[in-house]
Amino acid sequence: MRKYYINHLLIDDNQIFNNVFFYFISPKISIIFVYIYIMKKLHLILILIGIVFLLPSCKSKKISESVPNKVNEEQVMASKIPSPPTIVYKTKRDYNNLVPITLSEDKTRIVSYPHPNDLKNGDKLRTPTVLNDGYLLDNRGINVNTAFLSISYEVYSKLAEPLPMEDMWKLIIDDDPFVEICNCGYRIKYQYIEKEINELIENNELHEKCNVIKK
Repeated sequence: MRKYYINHLLIDDNQIFNNVFFYFISPKISIIFVYIYIMKKLHLILILIGIVFLLPSCKSKKISESVPNKVNEEQVMASKIPSPPTIVYKTKRDYNNLVPITLSEDKTRIVSYPHPNDLKNGDKLRTPTVLNDGYLLDNRGINVNTAFLSISYEVYSKLAEPLPMEDMWKLIIDDDPFVEICNCGYRIKYQYIEKEINELIENNELHEKCNVIKK
């Protein structure tokens, strides 16, 4: 090992290396380690900031995705709620202004009848809508077991309560009044129901497009 005299001091190679390392290399390595440490901390901080900003967007995205699902569920539920059927019919005589009731299948008893309030929609009576070629559009609740009373919508709608069953039975004037009855689906599918049904009648498509219940 070589030795040197520096400023009257005897120094060997190891001492020179240690001093050089301490004064020139060691500070640079320290700076490098500090830089690496700072960068790691900065990287971690940036990641945390990114997470903070991403969380609201993820939450809003989740909410926005769930809303259509809710709307779709509501639409599906709404679609399962049936609207009144579109009943188109012809009668043997003009019963347009007479009150309908429902008989049992054997026509021996009354199973359904309207309350006076049921015959009005606001200030308007719920008489059938007159269509082309003698057809009528039901607005009350016609079916194959319907019979008609000899009392008008206007008179019946002014009663406080329905007539007694015995009196109602005596007022039946026709327990088989229909020539034809067709069910043309739910009313909700029509935008202009009177016009659209009349088009079916005019184009001879009523029996093709609708379910013929009686003919």
